[in-house]
Amino acid sequence: MSLRDSKTGPRDVIIGAPVRRFLRAQKVRGKRWRSALNPERVFPMIEEGEYEAVRSVWTSVRREADLPPKLRIHDLRHSFASHAVMSGETLLTTSRLLGHRRIKTTARYAHLADDALLAAAEKVGAILMKQVAGEATPRR
Repeated sequence: MSLRDSKTGPRDVIIGAPVRRFLRAQKVRGKRWRSALNPERVFPMIEEGEYEAVRSVWTSVRREADLPPKLRIHDLRHSFASHAVMSGETLLTTSRLLGHRRIKTTARYAHLADDALLAAAEKVGAILMKQVAGEATPRR
């Protein structure tokens, strides 16, 4: 998928099969928030750069999906980054998917859930305990 305009200029966006299926389904369903003027756009806008059009579409999508009223569209980027990292993706891969030029930016996005942190602590702890146990046994 190509973005003609983004904060960093035009770029290609890699999207997986589940998202492509979702977008096709939305197109087929003809959701009321899709524009008759430009049905190819996910967030169609009457005039380029019209912030209120994006906000209006997002409000409709959020209500239709029964999402919390305070959920911002930008929060989805943070969730995406966090889930990517917690599922084992590297910060480099995640930063490329988000279109970040610097990994440092992605690191601010990727918030780890407590259970992911606990799992990492358990994994590292088990490795350390094996090493300690190995050193305690007499060498032959």
